Amino acid sequence: MKDELYRYFLVGGIATAIGLMLNQLLLCLLIGAIAIIFWQYHRFKLLYDWLRRPSQNPMPYTAGVISDISSVFDRLMKSNRQRKKRLQQYMSQFRRGASALPDGLVILDDQTRIEWMNDTAKRYLDIDWPRDIQRPINNLIRHPNFTRLLNDAYSSDSELSPEQSTTEFPAPIDQRLVLSVSIVPYADDLYLLIARDVTRLIDTYTIRKDFVANVSHELKTPLTVFKGYVELLEGNKSLNDKAVKAVSEMREHSNRMHAIIEDLLYLSRLEHDTTPSNLEKVSVANLVTEIHDVARSVSGEDGHLFKFDINSSLLIEGSSSELQSAFTNLVVNAVKYTPAGGLIKIHWYKNAAGGHFEVIDNGTGIAERHLSRLTERFYRADADRSRNRGGTGLGLAIVKHVLQRHQAKLTIESELQVGSTFRCTFPASRLIELDLADTSKQA
Repeated sequence: MKDELYRYFLVGGIATAIGLMLNQLLLCLLIGAIAIIFWQYHRFKLLYDWLRRPSQNPMPYTAGVISDISSVFDRLMKSNRQRKKRLQQYMSQFRRGASALPDGLVILDDQTRIEWMNDTAKRYLDIDWPRDIQRPINNLIRHPNFTRLLNDAYSSDSELSPEQSTTEFPAPIDQRLVLSVSIVPYADDLYLLIARDVTRLIDTYTIRKDFVANVSHELKTPLTVFKGYVELLEGNKSLNDKAVKAVSEMREHSNRMHAIIEDLLYLSRLEHDTTPSNLEKVSVANLVTEIHDVARSVSGEDGHLFKFDINSSLLIEGSSSELQSAFTNLVVNAVKYTPAGGLIKIHWYKNAAGGHFEVIDNGTGIAERHLSRLTERFYRADADRSRNRGGTGLGLAIVKHVLQRHQAKLTIESELQVGSTFRCTFPASRLIELDLADTSKQA
C-alpha cells in the first residue's frame, strides 16, 4: 500500500515539475492523472480477466494493491478447489455407500420431484436414472397407499408418528414383493424416501398369525370337553379334600387357558382386516357406564374409587364392540394393579390434537424400561403378579390393534409407586360432536 502511494506521489511530482518548467501546471497534472487512471484500468482489466477465466488468463503480478488482491484471491481459489475436491470425494463415498444399502433411497424436492436415487430404488420402484430425474414421483408410483402417504408427508400441518409415516404396497416392478415405504423431511425443503423389502417379514407374520389362529381354534374344542369334565368332577360330593383342591386348580387353569384362546382368536379377527366393518356412532358415555359395572365387579371388596369426567356429547365413528373391549381392558387393568381403596380416573375429552380417552390410576406403576413393550403379546412387566391376577398377557395387544383399526394410538405414562396413565388418542376425523339439543333428544 505504501509503494502504491509512493508511485502516485512520484507521478504527481514529475507532472508538477514538468508543468512548472513549461508553465503548464494544470495540463501536466491532468495528463499525469489520466496516465494513472489508464494504468489502474489496465491493471484492473488484467485482474478481471483472470478472475473471470483463471484457467485461460495468467494471474496479474503487477506491484501494489492489485497484486495483493490477486494473491488473496489466488489463495481463496486454491482453498476452494481443495474444499471442492474433498466434497466430491465425500459425495462419491456417500453415493457408493448409499448404492450398497439394501434399502431404496430417493431424494425428493418440495414439489415431489426426484433429485437423486440409489440403485436399489431403481429396482424396487421401477424408476430410472437419469430418465426420471426432476419428474414428480407421484406420476411414476400411483398406488393409493403411496399417494396418501405422500400427501400426508407434504402436508404443512402434518406431524406424523413413525407408524403413520410408513405404508406398505406391492412393488411396481414385481407385485409379489411388498415394500415398506417411509417419507421423512430433512435439510431445506428436501424429503428422503426409504423403500424396504418386507416380503419375508409379511410372509412370516402371516404364517405365524395363521398358525396361532388355527392352533387356538383346534384347542378350543378339546378344552371345552376338558372343562365339562372338570365341572362334572366339581359336582361329585364323594371327593376327598386333596381331590377337591386338585379339581379346583384344574378349573382355574382351564378357565385361564380358555380366556387366552378367546383373546387369541379375537386378536386374529382384528388382524384380518385393517378397518372395522360395522361402523356406527359410538357414545363413549354409554360405554363407560357399562364398563363401570364390570370394573366394580372386578374390584369386589377392594372398594376402588372411580372418578369420571366424560364429554357425553362427543361420539366416535367406529365399532362399538371393539371400543368397548379396548376401554374395558384398560379400566380392568387399572383395577387389578391399583391397591384396595385406590382412585381410578376416567376422562373423555377433545382438544386440538383429537379425542382422548384416559384411564389414570394411583397404583404401583410400571418401570420405564417396560413401557415400549407393554403392547407385545404375552409381555408382562411382572409376570408372576399378572398371572396371579388372572391376566392373559393379551389385553394391551388387543387395545393396540383396536386403536390401529380406528387410526388411533395408545400413549402410556407411568412412574413406580405413583401410578399410570393410559391415553387413547383418536383423530378429529373420527369424532362427532352433538349439540345440546341433539344430546337431550338422545337422553
